[in-house]
Amino acid sequence: MNKEFYKMQKLAGLITESQIIENQNDFFQSLKNFVIDYLQEGDQDVDVSNAQSFDELKQIIDDYWGWEDEQTLLMLDKFIKSYYDKDQIIGMLEREIRNNL
Repeated sequence: MNKEFYKMQKLAGLITESQIIENQNDFFQSLKNFVIDYLQEGDQDVDVSNAQSFDELKQIIDDYWGWEDEQTLLMLDKFIKSYYDKDQIIGMLEREIRNNL
């Protein structure tokens, strides 16, 4: 979910600020754990376990592979496919297309 979606839900009274922060923290922990496992499976010599934010995690990966490196893109693609189901991915892509037309 993107920040605008959470803001809309908050404005509509559906969720609180603490729920937004909790959802973002849960997502970050899921991504960080995935990256740790992915790197260990590939015998990569990089440690992201101390990353406390998306920016720190991105910087560690950028310093190691490069954020736009093919290996990084493959890792992120694998994470997205494991975290979201196919219908969620299609919905996100449709929203992104509509918002950028």
